[in-house]
Amino acid sequence: MEWWPRLVAALVAGVVGILLGNWWNRGRPLVVLQAFTEVLKIRQLVPVPENIRSVMSKCWHSDLRGSKCELGDMKDCMAAAQNNLFLHKSALDQIDGWIQDLDGAEDNEKIRRVVQSIITHSGAEGGLVISLLRNELTLEEPDVPTFEGPVQSIELSEENEGCYVAVWRTSVTKFALGLKKRPKQALERLSPLIAALRYLHRPTLLSALNQLKPLLQEQINVDDVVIKEISPVVNGNSRFSANLMLANYGGNSMMLWPEASILVREKSLKKPKIIEGYVVITNSEGKMGDLEGVYPIAPGERVRVLVVAEKIQEDLEDGRVLRTYFEDGAADANVKVRITHRSMMGRASRKSNRIVFQERSTDAQLSG
Repeated sequence: MEWWPRLVAALVAGVVGILLGNWWNRGRPLVVLQAFTEVLKIRQLVPVPENIRSVMSKCWHSDLRGSKCELGDMKDCMAAAQNNLFLHKSALDQIDGWIQDLDGAEDNEKIRRVVQSIITHSGAEGGLVISLLRNELTLEEPDVPTFEGPVQSIELSEENEGCYVAVWRTSVTKFALGLKKRPKQALERLSPLIAALRYLHRPTLLSALNQLKPLLQEQINVDDVVIKEISPVVNGNSRFSANLMLANYGGNSMMLWPEASILVREKSLKKPKIIEGYVVITNSEGKMGDLEGVYPIAPGERVRVLVVAEKIQEDLEDGRVLRTYFEDGAADANVKVRITHRSMMGRASRKSNRIVFQERSTDAQLSG
């Protein structure tokens, strides 16, 4: 009967060896949290605030006049308003100086310098062009001695879908881009301005700037309304998300599961605020989509994924508080994902490193 202990010992040793081998060669996940951002489902329909519809007729950059629009369009409108607000304020701050310099210019060379400063300023150039095209700014064709030829080189070009090109002494400026997409009368409406620029016609240029000044102020007011009204809609319908890098440093494959969560920790809180989420991954066609089932991560493989909140911000229980943390950087957060391998039983989770809960990446956009 002495063979029984030997058999049992051999079996135990074999099982232990197998378990140790599996454990040693198991998938070894590394979860690196790289940045937080926000995700928009750009095809989602959202209501357009009444105040937005009331100012759209005056807006130079967007047109949201329906009762509803896609969230992506509303986000684009807000981004355009933020950009134009900066440009319009900058142009308005400088316009009195341009008027003063033009009025006091003693020769064409000094007028040319002022004209170059105006045309190379996106807020001023864009304002002049679009207000002329919209008939908000009107100019008479200047009385210039055309037989002598233009003083400043400004020519119509096929580039940028039709534009004007001004050639200065040391540089070139393209402006009034996209003229081919405009009606034929667009060139007629711009004609007085182009003539004034070519011949450095001081009275017409002064008239244009004096008319532009109140129009810029009006656009600043419009941009303020657009940003104020749209920001809550865009922010409320966006979803917190996290950019992760996952790596497998083990000898066997491991499985990534769809469920995940973001754990937000503010210093005064005993427990983290949990944002339940799901994994979004890039498929074989290079498109982002929700992870369905499991995703195998081979040994040595690295993958980049998004963890996206299940609920939009306005539907989260502590959505406003979390929004404040996100904007102020007043909390830290990490991410928990579910990763399993052959030696694991049941549910297993892995946590990432912790970083400031604040946007450090550009918005992602999901088509769904």
